[in-house]
Amino acid sequence: MASMWIESSNDYTPVPGEWIVERLLALIATLRERDPDFRALRPRVFLDPALVHDAVARGDADGAVRLVAEKYGLDPGRVRITWAPDIADQRVAAHVTSERFGPIEVTMRAHYRTNPRGFATIIAHELGHAYLTDMNVENGGGWEEEATTDLVTFVKGLGKLTVNGVDQVGPGQRAGSRCYGYLNREAVVFAYARTAAQYGVGRDELRAGLSNAALGYLRVLEGEPGLLGRLLQSALRLFGRRKAISERNLVIDEQGNLVDADDPGWGRRS
Repeated sequence: MASMWIESSNDYTPVPGEWIVERLLALIATLRERDPDFRALRPRVFLDPALVHDAVARGDADGAVRLVAEKYGLDPGRVRITWAPDIADQRVAAHVTSERFGPIEVTMRAHYRTNPRGFATIIAHELGHAYLTDMNVENGGGWEEEATTDLVTFVKGLGKLTVNGVDQVGPGQRAGSRCYGYLNREAVVFAYARTAAQYGVGRDELRAGLSNAALGYLRVLEGEPGLLGRLLQSALRLFGRRKAISERNLVIDEQGNLVDADDPGWGRRS
């Protein structure tokens, strides 16, 4: 059984950008070998999050599941959701059990039945577990496997659902302390932008349908001024410099900021 965390822990282990890039590329290579429909699914075309959000808003959770399952190439008829008033671990939003090519049983907090953005992010992750199980890829039991499940949402074109799980940072709040999933918000947005660069996704498509919070982090990664511009002292230019970005030693510092560990001044930032 695999679970979806509501909130990242405060003692989050720094995530090197190199690890994210290597894991993304490894996933792409593995899925091209094991999924005969991988190319046909055109993962470079991201699923429009509004379609899923609107379905949830009108009470059609099954329709929302169908959109996400079909993007993965899963039969929606395999999926059954059980709504739970509560889950023992207060930080867990949902969990899933599935066997290879068998039924997919998702248990989700009832709160998310009327929370379109939260539901979309969570179901993308949980069905990611089922998809990776079908592909015989390790996806649960440890942090790296769970983080890989976050990453497969980007590889399969469901990245906008995941990146929209990043919460808005209010004045005075510490960055990087809250998001859905196992990667914190800076790592999630970096993975989204890096996947888009890998697939050659254009700027307009990259930004369409994103929340204000996700757009704020994206502007930082593109080197634009914005609400969260203090997070990076130097611009991280993703587009047109793919090799350079893959070589950067990006980590999350103690304040939750995405920084380049090779910058001698990074450890002194407040």
